Amino acid sequence: MGRRKKRKTFKTIHWTKRRPPRTFQCPECGAVSISVKIEEKDGERIAHIACSNPRCRLRSVVKGIPALAQPVDVYGKFVDGYFSGTIEVWFEEGLGEEREGES
Repeated sequence: MGRRKKRKTFKTIHWTKRRPPRTFQCPECGAVSISVKIEEKDGERIAHIACSNPRCRLRSVVKGIPALAQPVDVYGKFVDGYFSGTIEVWFEEGLGEEREGES
């Protein structure tokens, strides 16, 4: 005499959805510390790009961003402009950072 056959149970497979990154690599210092903030002012989209590395503190502004662009797209546009020299870039000084020549 045999046992009753059990119904086979299958494991459900959960796929994780890949999301675009939120922090990017800085072209100046190489650290993964670039953040991109997109805001709308007077109907125009402007992106503020900032490196959070205290030794670098790179800053930039990218204007003329399309309505459907995400931070990944803006970062790509920024890197292209950075290496071609068409985007204005400046460096902020940190408040808690010491300079080499000062005592």
